[in-house]
Amino acid sequence: MTPARTYRRYAPATLAQARALAADVGLTLREWGLPEHRVLGWELAVAEMATNLARHAYGDEAGQPPGPMWLDVTWGAEGLCMVLADEGEAFDPAAVPVPPAPDPADPDSWPESGMGLPLIRSAVDRLEYRTEGARNLMTLFVSDPTA
Repeated sequence: MTPARTYRRYAPATLAQARALAADVGLTLREWGLPEHRVLGWELAVAEMATNLARHAYGDEAGQPPGPMWLDVTWGAEGLCMVLADEGEAFDPAAVPVPPAPDPADPDSWPESGMGLPLIRSAVDRLEYRTEGARNLMTLFVSDPTA
């Protein structure tokens, strides 16, 4: 049995901090001994979530001051859990329709955006969203992170 491990970080929700947060998570998960092929997917998922948070929850692209974001990662008996929290605009990923699959032979069918949620979902077993007071919480679960 693996002893419980925890990583926590607070950062202003900026694009630069989103990249730094993803890199830090990747380093931490590697230090924990998790498989590289899985770490790469989780690192990408954190980068995508934090980037979307910076761009949309607080309006980073509109020149608004960055709001806070928190990331808690725990690995224990139940698996790996990553929770990204913010106090920006609410966003429920379940409300976003799954984009149509692109045709590999037709470059015009390849999307220029909107693939973040499919990338996140492909890296985890379960994605959940909820609010607690003023906070939005996006939670990623992986039941067996060593596989």
